[in-house]
Parts: sequence; structure tokens; C-alpha cells
Amino acid sequence: MNRKVLNTEKSLEKIFPTGINNDHGIWQFLLDSIPTAAFMVDSKLTIILWNKMAEELTGFRAEEVLGKHCCEGERCNNCPNECELFKTDFIENQETVFYTKNGNVLHIIKNGMVFRDEKGAIIGGIEFFRDITKELETREAFTLEKAEAEAQRRLVESIINSISEGAIAVDENLQVLSFSSQAAELTGISVEDAIGKSCKDLIPNPLCAEQCPIRIMREKRTRIHGNLTRITGAGGESIPVLESSIPLLIGGKYRGSLLLLKDMKLEEKLSQELMKKNKLGELIGRSRSMHDIFYLIERLGDVDAPVIITGEQGTGRAFVAHTIHNMSIRKDGPYRVIECGTLPPLLLESEFFGHLKECVPGAVRDKIGQLELVHKGTLYLINIDAVPISLQEKLLVFLETGTFKKIGGSETIQADVRIIAATSQNLELMINEGKFLKNLFDVLKGIQIEIPPLRNRRQDIELLVAHFLKTSQNSSVVSRQSKSISAPAMRALIRYDWPGNILELQDALEFALSVCSGNTINLNDLPPEIMRSLLPQEESTEEDEVTRILRALEETHWRRTEAAQILGMDRSTLWRKMKTYGLA
Repeated sequence: MNRKVLNTEKSLEKIFPTGINNDHGIWQFLLDSIPTAAFMVDSKLTIILWNKMAEELTGFRAEEVLGKHCCEGERCNNCPNECELFKTDFIENQETVFYTKNGNVLHIIKNGMVFRDEKGAIIGGIEFFRDITKELETREAFTLEKAEAEAQRRLVESIINSISEGAIAVDENLQVLSFSSQAAELTGISVEDAIGKSCKDLIPNPLCAEQCPIRIMREKRTRIHGNLTRITGAGGESIPVLESSIPLLIGGKYRGSLLLLKDMKLEEKLSQELMKKNKLGELIGRSRSMHDIFYLIERLGDVDAPVIITGEQGTGRAFVAHTIHNMSIRKDGPYRVIECGTLPPLLLESEFFGHLKECVPGAVRDKIGQLELVHKGTLYLINIDAVPISLQEKLLVFLETGTFKKIGGSETIQADVRIIAATSQNLELMINEGKFLKNLFDVLKGIQIEIPPLRNRRQDIELLVAHFLKTSQNSSVVSRQSKSISAPAMRALIRYDWPGNILELQDALEFALSVCSGNTINLNDLPPEIMRSLLPQEESTEEDEVTRILRALEETHWRRTEAAQILGMDRSTLWRKMKTYGLA
């Protein structure tokens, strides 16, 4: 449709004096991007912008209402009285009756806000309204509509706030057309220096080479939201930003892009402070159980007794052992590890104590055992439950006397070693079965640390994910570009039971990083077993439908109205299915 374009630049300049170039087409596009009816007025309540959804809802075309009083376009039962918007500054979830061009009566929800200049005078306003006539039939649908109206209000505010924080308009060749004062403040680059420059030269960042959001946006015909990246400022400093890209369509043709940059320095600082508060050595956690472990380890700093660590496989027992060593009086001494479950008895004994070559079949030289090598340090024994009874007895002697003999040797060797042992088994049950020495267990259990499984400390998952994503930048397997994770994907990780604990979480993130094509890990990037876990057991045959629903929600950034349209179902049906499948 060819829209009637009025001379609204002066009105727009009054409302957004420091924003992007006040081109009518750009602002019309921004309003048309909102999936609800919306319009803008000047200080005299004259309509200056009227979006496509407003046309569809009211029956009035833009050229019929532009330049006229807003009551001639949005005819609601509040109009005869004083304008609620200019009277209160805000309209929030206001229910009213509305009359369309052909006389139909609709029930709508209105939201709006006014714009004031530096002196406090009203210079304009924006309203958006949604038809809730059908949704009033049920209380649930009505509540849902109000929530969506609030989300749309926040969306509009988010767009405006993003532009006010840092907005860069570029043409088809990535040349800067407009550079907001907020973008200048963020980057340290003046507006004069920015205009006409290539954006990749102006604010270089790791996305430019392979994952340019503008290129991806043009290829996929979709907006790019919230890429977490770093740009280089005028002084060479690295600035964390959240980057979004919106195509600028003027007259139905692609004319460039709008880059929105959100300064993330404060968020990064808070994240670092949060991590520091909830980190001890190699251990991370904000849960009460992990903070109890932190407290115990700190108290053990001057204690030199043996320690036994219990917990399921993958809970991070090795990290606890290493942290204990690094915070102990032996931190400057050696730290060695023996995996007790991987060696046959004779080789395991040799690993502990060493041997004379003539006493071990196939040996070509004498061997020094780990106990001798780790003198004045710490020896960590993984899966001590796998040590044979005969070797347990020799280990007990060492713990009690600090001495041992090599296999085949007669010399008594003395070593000063702290033993930290770990197991995932119930040693008391093994004692009753005659598989573990009670005296050895009594020596070890003087200091016992039990690590809870990850499913019992789900509040730690978000911190662990942030840590793994940060460390992945230094991996040779995945891209060095920092990545974020979407809210739905994070919810799925928190809900999953993690039978493999932290190790499984790390493997899942490595999988997601390998298959993720953008800078944000989404639901469909997660391993299949996590996706399947979102399904109720009795509904496993509906996996294909759940996958389709998740993909539609991801594509529309969880806007249920648009997702329902993609899926070919009404909103209430989608809402019911989301609750059935545990997605709500």
C-alpha cells in the first residue's frame, strides 16, 4: 500500500531530538514491527504515525487519519472526556470499548505513554491497543491477553530505550548514515567521525568476519536479537555490548539496517562480582550446600588429616580435592592422582609403593611409587572402593605410621603425604559385605565431604553455565567468540535431572556450542536427551509436535500469537499444549 507521508519530521525531532535520523520511513517501520495496533500523536493529539495493525483493527487507512485528531481514528468511549493519556502520562492495561470504521464494537486493552521535553511540556505520545473481544469469553484467555499487552508495552519501551542507548543506521553497503549521541558516548567516537565510515571499520568486533548480524539478517530475512559481543572503542578498549540488527525497509525495499548496541559493562561487572562471591578455587555454586562445602574447606586450611570425598560420578570430586590441596599448608608441594579402578592389583600396588624390577614380571627397572614422589604433598585417590583388601591393609599401615616398603624391598621408606580419597559407593555397606576395611574407613572419615548431585542444587546451574561458556572461548574445539544462552534453553537445563552431573552439563554445552550457528544457544541446540526430557513420559509419542512447538516459539522469541500462526492453531490451543508439555 502506498502510504500518505506527511511532513512529520519536526514533530519527530521534538519527540526524539537525539535519536537516529528522524526519517518517516524508519519510524513507520519501527511501529509496523510491533505486532499490535499503534499510533503516535503530537502535542495537539494530531496523528503523525499510524501502523499497519491499526489499519487492520480500525478499518481506517493511514491516509484517512494522518493529520487528524486521534479521536477520528481511535474512536473509544473515553474520547468525549479529557484525554486520559495526556492527563496521566501513562495508560496501562486500560480496558475500554472501541468503535471501528464500519461501526463494529470491540473490547480493547490500551497502553500508552507521553513524551515531554526538558521543561516538562508534553510534546507527543504513543498508544497501542489490542482487541480482546474473543478473549473475554474465558477468564484464562483474558488474563493471557493482558499479559501479552503488557509484554507489547515493554517491547515498545525496549525499542525506544535501545535506540536511546546506542543506535547506528547503515546503508546497503554498511556505510554509517546515522550515529546517535548515545552510540557516540558508548564508543568514544564522535558523530562527525562516524558518518560515512564502514561500520566494521568503525566498531570492529569478532562477529564481523564470519557472523556479521547484518549479513545473516539479510540472508535469513529476519531480525537478529541480542548477540553478546565486544566492540573496540575509540581508545582501543574492549566494550561488552548486546547487539541487535533490524532491517530498514522504505517503500518495501531494503535500504539498510539499524544496529542497536546496549552497553553491558555494568552487567559484566555484576556478573564478575557474583561469580567471585560464589567461587572458591575451582568450585562454583550459590546453593547453601556448596557454601557449606566452601566454609568447611576454608576451615581445613591448617588441618593436615586425611579426607574422604563422597558423591556421585561427575559431581566435581576432583575439583574439591584440588581446592583442598591448594588451600592447605601443602599447597606448594606436589599433587598427584591415582585412578584406583583402572589398574590390576599388582600394578596398583606398584603405583602406590614402587617396586624392585626383579619382583614384578616384565619390569625392566626399579620404580619409585607415588607415595615417595609426592613427599610433602597430597595424593588424591579416585575410587578408593576399587582398592583390594590386601592393598587396603598396606595403605592403612602407611596412614598410621607414615612408612611403607616397595614391592620386593626390605628397606622401610618414610614419606610425609596427605591422602585425599574419593568414592561414589556406600563404604559402610561394603564394610558389612567384607569388601572394605572398617579401620581404614575410620581413619578416612574423620573429615568427610559429601558433594550433592547437580539435580539437588539446580540454583547453581546458571552460574556453572556462565563459567563453562566463558572458558569455552579458550577451547581449540569451539569458536573463540563468546556466546550467550536463551532463556528457554536455560530453563530446559535447569529442569533436566543431570544423571551425569556437572560432567554431563559440560558435555551438553560443548555439544550445543558445536551445533549453534549463531551467538545464542537456543533450545534446538541442546542434546536430544535434554529435549526429550521436556516431554511427559506418557506423551513421548508426541515428540514431533513438541519439537515443532519449541521451534515456532524460538523463531518468534516466545511470542505466542505469532507462534500459533506459524503452527496453524489458535492461541488458546497453543497455550493448552504448552502447559501439557511443561513449556509454560
